[in-house]
Formats: sequence, structure tokens, C-alpha cells
Amino acid sequence: MLDAADIALVVDGVEYRDIKRAIVEMAIDQFADVVTIEMSDAWTDRTPMTWPFEEGDIFDFVVDGEIWVNGFVTNLPISWDDQDHSVGMEGLSYGGNLVTSSHLQPRVWRNAPLDRIVRDVVTPYGLKPF
Repeated sequence: MLDAADIALVVDGVEYRDIKRAIVEMAIDQFADVVTIEMSDAWTDRTPMTWPFEEGDIFDFVVDGEIWVNGFVTNLPISWDDQDHSVGMEGLSYGGNLVTSSHLQPRVWRNAPLDRIVRDVVTPYGLKPF
């Protein structure tokens, strides 16, 4: 029997470990890695839980001490009804953010070396180009 992996969601330096299910989608043909997490929830009353973080916050998804995906929180689904309730987190790796938002800042590079273009694109996101 295989041992369960040690997984954690880290947002703003805080680790969240009550993860019931995690799906990580990584593929060479997609622009970014996607993480979908369902968390356990301990509600003391029937009021839905709220997250201590929000969409746009930076996260790390860590498996056995190794960061598998890091990027931005894109959705925080919370649902409830008379029978069930669940909380979750969806996130997109930095690569996806670069692809989906780089068109917001149109730029033109003429006779610029590739390393300058890469630096200009990734630096606003706090990434090191090389």
C-alpha cells in the first residue's frame, strides 16, 4: 500500500493542510498548470465559511515538501445546502497569468534582444527572467 502524500496549500505564508481532494492539471499543450482543491470545513453553525485570503493572492501547492504549482488564486467556490457544504480553491500557475493578461499592456519591441523582451514581460509579475 502506498503512503498518502503530504500536501499543503500555502497562501501568504500560512499553510492549509485540511485538504480532502486535490487535482493538479499539467500538460504540455496548455498554457498553465491548474490546481483545484476541496478543503475540509468545520462550521460551528450553518453560516458558510469565508476564506482568510482572496482571489488574486499568490499561492504555492506543495507535495511532500516540493512546490508543484505556484501562481494566483482564481476562484474560491463555497457551496452549501441542506444536505452538504464544501469549500474549495482554484488556482492558475504564473504562466497562465502571463498569457491571459499580457495583452492588457501592449508593447512594441524593435530590434530588441530576446532576453530584454522576456525581462520586460515577466518582471511586473515578480518573476526573475533567468
